[in-house]
Amino acid sequence: MNIRIGSEGFTMSAIITAAAAILHKVPALLILFMLAVLADYLTGWVKARYFLREWNSKTGLQGIIKKVMYFVLIGTAFMIGYGIKMLGAQLGFDLGFGLYIGWYTVAVMLINEWTSILENLYVIMPEKIPIWLVKALKIADNKLDNKINDIVCKNQNCKECSVKDRCNHFKEKQG
Repeated sequence: MNIRIGSEGFTMSAIITAAAAILHKVPALLILFMLAVLADYLTGWVKARYFLREWNSKTGLQGIIKKVMYFVLIGTAFMIGYGIKMLGAQLGFDLGFGLYIGWYTVAVMLINEWTSILENLYVIMPEKIPIWLVKALKIADNKLDNKINDIVCKNQNCKECSVKDRCNHFKEKQG
């Protein structure tokens, strides 16, 4: 089966998303993320096709799959947060902070998308994009990662942690 989403599908999606936003059913941060994903894909396509001459259907499909997985990641983060909140409610604790897991994930992914857009634009028009702006976004991303590591890892024994190989907090302690 060949599934094809034409411009009509994208237009309808945009209209539904805009209506949901106007009715306050989709938070602005998610809309910003959706727009950033679209802008990143388009600028990446222009960069690969016209400037690097590396565009092919496999690259395009991989990009689309990657973008879809971002939404799966965000949805999973919100489900985990909601699960934590509901578990707390059943145990008589207020664990509403669990919902911040999803919002944190959206914020990190949004910064990643902005950084990628700027990197794409830097290849397309290097004289117009200040490199300090790309670096500033990367610094913000690192600070967010370090902050969440501090919250999650506080008072834990890093040497025995099962995710120490992927943890920035552990790497900083070693360096």
